[in-house]
Amino acid sequence: MVNSREKWMNLLMAANGLLFVGTFLGIGLFNRPSADDFHYLALVQQHGVWDAMLLHYHHWNPRWASTLVVNGFFSVWQDGVTLPVLHLMTVVVGWSAFAILFWALRKRNGIGMNRFQSVMLPLYLLAGLFHVSFGRGDTWYWLCSVPMYLWGVLATAFGFGLLFLQGGKWWRIPSVAVVFAYVGGSSEPVAVCALIVLIYVGLLRSDNVGPRIFHVATLACLIGLMVDAMGNGALVRMEHLPQLPITEKLWVGLKNYGRLLLLRIPSVLPALMAFLLPIAWIGQREAKYQAVSLTDLYVMNRHGFAMADLLLLCISFMMGLLMSDAGPDRAWLPISAMLFAVGAVVAYRSGNWLNGQLKGKLFHLALLSQVMLLAYQSYALTNGIPKARIYASAVDDRMRTIAEAVDRGDTLVVLKPLPDAGWLQSAEVTADTAHHLNQHLSLHFGKRVKLFVPEAVPSGAQ
Repeated sequence: MVNSREKWMNLLMAANGLLFVGTFLGIGLFNRPSADDFHYLALVQQHGVWDAMLLHYHHWNPRWASTLVVNGFFSVWQDGVTLPVLHLMTVVVGWSAFAILFWALRKRNGIGMNRFQSVMLPLYLLAGLFHVSFGRGDTWYWLCSVPMYLWGVLATAFGFGLLFLQGGKWWRIPSVAVVFAYVGGSSEPVAVCALIVLIYVGLLRSDNVGPRIFHVATLACLIGLMVDAMGNGALVRMEHLPQLPITEKLWVGLKNYGRLLLLRIPSVLPALMAFLLPIAWIGQREAKYQAVSLTDLYVMNRHGFAMADLLLLCISFMMGLLMSDAGPDRAWLPISAMLFAVGAVVAYRSGNWLNGQLKGKLFHLALLSQVMLLAYQSYALTNGIPKARIYASAVDDRMRTIAEAVDRGDTLVVLKPLPDAGWLQSAEVTADTAHHLNQHLSLHFGKRVKLFVPEAVPSGAQ
């Protein structure tokens, strides 16, 4: 029987999940292609899905699995349709991944939950992952990036859902192999993090299929990553990155790790706590999983903390050694996912202890967090969509301006700067006609025109 408190909490969590979907899809209606999108589109139109993937594999981007998906979208490209469909599919894929993982964990651990919560919580968790992501535009809205990083992470969640299921040996093993092969070929940071978790968890768990299913997943992911690593495109890409001595690269990795712990993770902690407080309140009813003290909470979750730290170190030094930099926000998405996953488990197991520390006020604090999330997401909806609409209109005007200039035979076009794209990935170019952003946009018009945005004049300059 659902009491009034649980009913209110369920409704507020469902409202936040649905509001996220409405905002995410609403803003996505005004998304426009940007940067590498034009390059992928041109190659697919010229060579087809498979051959365009091979060209990338040998000359720039060896991420074979996700590149095939990206090329698939560009092969059926329609202005104003393809990107909204991508965002809708992200919601469907995300909900499905969290639903299967959540359902498998519930069955394995005997956690009680009604049908409404089973449908609502995956959507709520997807919203939480969005808001604790370090980057939104290049991680959630950029077509070239979404199948590589975001869908790679969601495929990992789906794959672990299959691993934790019981029964179905005849179909689970090949399904796990296909899913983790995609993970391995999606992007290097996602693949490496998935391998760490697979090996760590595989050493601790087994089911009726036995440890072999974890070996299948690990091997499939490793093969996918090895195919990626053997592509000549990786070497070509490395040649365009800063070449620093190994000691300096290690120092960059150490700085990445420190920056992550001291700056980046604290920046998303408010959103993380707001989304996880209701999880802590819900967890109280499962007494067998509740920690009795802070020390007990640490001991119960020590393996999760260890895996999280391994991932932090791995991505930090991976970016330092390979890129000699912190890398783009999208490369850190596995950290956001691990932070959210470990946080959810810790929150679920801390409900009774936390309620005691708050003198029985955990429900009120969790309720307040949901109201604040509703207010924030409502603000994001009412402000984000008009901002995205203005941005989209400016991009459309720019594309018409370039097309008209090409028709006139102009070879150089000065573009007006684009307005703030908000959550979207901006399609802005630079003041350098030779910059890759400018080159990709020019490629969309057959390389018949050079494009640039004039540099901003400093305040007070004559």
